[in-house]
Amino acid sequence: MHDLVGAYERMNQVYQWYIESAFPLRYQTLNEERKRLLSQPGILSQPPLLETIPVYPTSGLNLQQASEKLPNGYQDLHYLARALFPAGRKLWWHQWVSLRSVIEERRDIVVTTGTGSGKTECFLLPLLAELAQDSNTWPDCPGAPPNRKWWEGDKTTWESQWKHTGRSQKGEHAIRGLILYPLNALVEDQLRRLRSTLDSRDVHHWLDTKRGGNRILFGRYTGETPVPGEQNDTNATTRLRERLKEMVNTSEEIHQLSDMDETIQYHFPNIDGGEMWSRWDMQDTPPDILITNYSMLNIMLMRQIESCIFKQTREWLAGDPMRKFFLIIDELHAYRGTPGTEVAYILRLLLNRIGLNPNSDQLAILGTSASVTADDKSKDFLREFFGRDADRFKIISQEQENPPVPNARIGMRDFRRAFENFAESIQPEPEEHQQGQLPIPCPDPKSEKSQGTMRTLAMALGESVQPNTPAEAEIALANALNSQNVHHALRDACRVVSHAKTVRPAKVPVLDDELFPGARREDQTASKAMRGMLLALAMSKDATTEHSLQPVRGHVFFHNLQNLWVCADPNCKTAHVTRETKSEENIPVGALHATHRLACSCGGRVLDLIVCEVCGEVFLGGFRGGQLEKLEILTSDQPDLENMPDRVSVRKTYGSYAVFWPLNETRPWTTAPEDVEYTMDNSRIKRRWVKAKLNVFSGHISSNSTPPKPDEIVGWKHIVVGKNSDNEPAMPHKCPRCDADYRKRTRFPTPLRNHRTGFQKACQVIASVLSREMPESLNNRPARKLVIFSDSRQDAAKLAAGMERDHFRDMIRLALIDALNHYWPQFESYVRCTTSLIPNALEKIQTLNPQLYTDVSTFHRPNDEELRVKFELANEVLALETLNWLLGRAPANHNTFERLMSMIVGYPGRIPLRELRGVVHDVMLRLGTNPGGTTHRMLQYRVEREYHDWYECYDWQHKTPQEITNLPGQAARLLGRIDSSLMSELMY
Repeated sequence: MHDLVGAYERMNQVYQWYIESAFPLRYQTLNEERKRLLSQPGILSQPPLLETIPVYPTSGLNLQQASEKLPNGYQDLHYLARALFPAGRKLWWHQWVSLRSVIEERRDIVVTTGTGSGKTECFLLPLLAELAQDSNTWPDCPGAPPNRKWWEGDKTTWESQWKHTGRSQKGEHAIRGLILYPLNALVEDQLRRLRSTLDSRDVHHWLDTKRGGNRILFGRYTGETPVPGEQNDTNATTRLRERLKEMVNTSEEIHQLSDMDETIQYHFPNIDGGEMWSRWDMQDTPPDILITNYSMLNIMLMRQIESCIFKQTREWLAGDPMRKFFLIIDELHAYRGTPGTEVAYILRLLLNRIGLNPNSDQLAILGTSASVTADDKSKDFLREFFGRDADRFKIISQEQENPPVPNARIGMRDFRRAFENFAESIQPEPEEHQQGQLPIPCPDPKSEKSQGTMRTLAMALGESVQPNTPAEAEIALANALNSQNVHHALRDACRVVSHAKTVRPAKVPVLDDELFPGARREDQTASKAMRGMLLALAMSKDATTEHSLQPVRGHVFFHNLQNLWVCADPNCKTAHVTRETKSEENIPVGALHATHRLACSCGGRVLDLIVCEVCGEVFLGGFRGGQLEKLEILTSDQPDLENMPDRVSVRKTYGSYAVFWPLNETRPWTTAPEDVEYTMDNSRIKRRWVKAKLNVFSGHISSNSTPPKPDEIVGWKHIVVGKNSDNEPAMPHKCPRCDADYRKRTRFPTPLRNHRTGFQKACQVIASVLSREMPESLNNRPARKLVIFSDSRQDAAKLAAGMERDHFRDMIRLALIDALNHYWPQFESYVRCTTSLIPNALEKIQTLNPQLYTDVSTFHRPNDEELRVKFELANEVLALETLNWLLGRAPANHNTFERLMSMIVGYPGRIPLRELRGVVHDVMLRLGTNPGGTTHRMLQYRVEREYHDWYECYDWQHKTPQEITNLPGQAARLLGRIDSSLMSELMY
């Protein structure tokens, strides 16, 4: 991502569009006021925070060169770790220091460099180096026996995965390295990295030729690892058999995809690799690398079933004092306080079980942390946490190569115009685009236009560059920026505006004002000069590091809009500051407010803003204070103070909440609801709108039709009548303005909405924009990766399910639009190709629709045959009926024939939704997606006690998967549910 400012602007704009589309407003002036309100910093978002990433010094060594500098026996490291450091990539200095400290100096290490500095490689490299050295003494591994994949035969008992190895015969299987993570999400990420490192084809080939066919064994031991229970448990064996079958099928399907990105395979286990399949395999044959979390480690240490893992590791360590056990703790700073004490005792139990004491020379501790330093306090923490002499630890912390040059920021003012020109050429400013359009994303730096623009900026900065030189423009630009200390200027500004001695993150607008005084308008996130400077730094490439001259990290903060409030006084003086004096819209409310308050600055009562999602009419909502029959006061505050906070219901029921439709009319109550009174089906509860008045200052609402007083506005109040009406939802089922009727809806049976965004939907909107900002690939590797965290398990679960559902609906929507755009062209091609083979067929067409006759007889597409096939495949029954009709045969199906006649007569008008359903259905299948959705009822069917997945109902050997014939009744019912659900989604 090269454009921090532009990315933020686009995310902010799309988020605001989502709010405007979800809550349309009937009054254009009110809509403009909302735009201005939401554009204010802190309402929807904060300006981005810019953090300059330290540029770490390089070791100057690639992986092979670093391996050759290690002591004898460790030089084979580069064969095992080649996936971590592709050809040409050099180790950072702190990575090389970590490797040498562990292997040569026999020190423990704690790496404290910043995020994105390659800390994971700092502990993986020493571990892999030890494994490369240790594996040189392993006995050869004979070929796997035929019964290794025991689940494929008739055996009902479990068989060990690695019992056949030479190491197993000599008792040399043991845990060489234990990697401990605080979260399962981090465990999964590490597992993917180990798969790509140790289960690649190149590593397998090297192990086969140089290590006697052995494998570096690794496994994840968490609650997700199958299966719990004893090895002689028949039910557990059956569950494991099914899991392994599923794993094998998935692995085979993934590897059969010829156009698959190679990195995708590492998201799944390789059944023929070094990854352990199950808990039982790891209990029988401990893996060389075990990945787990402290909770599972604690459980393992307490149970008898896992005792063999530690017993074999203990015996292996006792067999040779030169053998090493690597204890790797990631995110070391997470283990403080009481939880840290518990983990410290767990580690002591672990060391005791494997026969080591905390100060054993056979123990190597490798950690990473964001807060451990070399001071005495950190040394005390390490000594207390591990029970080990703190002098054994080497704290590896690498600062930036050079501190910022003092006052370098001042020199940027001389190049303001050069950076402005660069920004204008590379990417137009967001404000310059037409209304409703997003700013153009930053173009590819390798494009011809970008290369020329970068050379122009380099020359403007004083670099001698020939316009047509074949040298990379990114390097020339980096040299020019370096000569003018532009990277130092940015870090110097970060240091100055944060009033600190060190470089700290800072807001982009504040940095802009420091670097280019007067260049930024007050309503801008950044000036053109600031945007140009950041774009130039991001697109440059230093020849030494092959990275940006100054990498930066952007922190953007978006707020879930909880509500909007509005002043009840249509004559609000605060609103009149921005409204025209003679507004023809007769807006019935006052100023909008983004924060909760009881009264507006004009003195008017502030209430909840409620909007009809169909027509955009505005309503006022408030909690009732007082009694229904007596004095009734509306307030946006929860009035039930006695029961707060535990016994206050969040449901807005009629007994506690009122909805008022304000009108700003010369003659009171000229406008009346479309339906004054209505009921739900088979319900005795009546809902009606009654004339009412609202005091705009006190919030007092009265239900009568007497002339309003000066402080009152007229309107209609929604009331509910019937038994237990107080417990009924407060929102009306019909809009009084547009008569939108939601009575038949079960989930949201009202068109009226409080003006608030849903957490899950807001996250999806922001995530979708953010993912588009990421480049699809970087250095020939996929670069799009987005991880969303939540501090609430419930929100995380809802978010995961909701985003999956919304992604499915987005796919349905795109497939529907594509089907709609191609339906008539495909139909024309089918008719054209068919009539060309049937004499006098065109005359039949001409009789029913002359326009269709003209289109199919005079216009020809070069891909007619391809479009004909697509129409025929997607509409087999309709295509057959068309052929019968053109041949003069009797209809095979009268209903289909009637649909055909209606289509031909109506061409090229509207297309019935049922005609597109089959097309969308097939598109979803070709994408490997269930056309019915993501709910549990659509994913499986059950025959007796066995569950089957939905995709077992289709034959996937065809280009468009076909339904399998002779399916059991349960499967047929599932297909029926899928069809019905798809139709519902299309109508949604």
